[in-house]
Amino acid sequence: MPPMANVSTRPARTTFACSECGHESLKWLGRCPGCASWNTFTEVLPAPRSAATTRREGLRTEAVELSSLSGADEPRLSSGRRAVLVVSLIIFVLSFSPVPLAPLAG
Repeated sequence: MPPMANVSTRPARTTFACSECGHESLKWLGRCPGCASWNTFTEVLPAPRSAATTRREGLRTEAVELSSLSGADEPRLSSGRRAVLVVSLIIFVLSFSPVPLAPLAG
């Protein structure tokens, strides 16, 4: 499998900022909604991306075969939901019963 690139292949977004008040927009605007000045938006070029600023931050892991994992090293944790599991299992088994069940008396 080829290694994954650290830097996104999407082009960085250009933004526009008002030179009077600093209001930012993804599109060029003729009039600034922040200070109402005309023709004050200038293009702001994004900073170049590096491998350290990506989501993965350069972290790599190696693939491991599942058969090589034992699981004996880690203690099992109880979720405290045993009663829910038992009731769910009983309902599941009874749903395949060929005899219709009578409703429980309440």
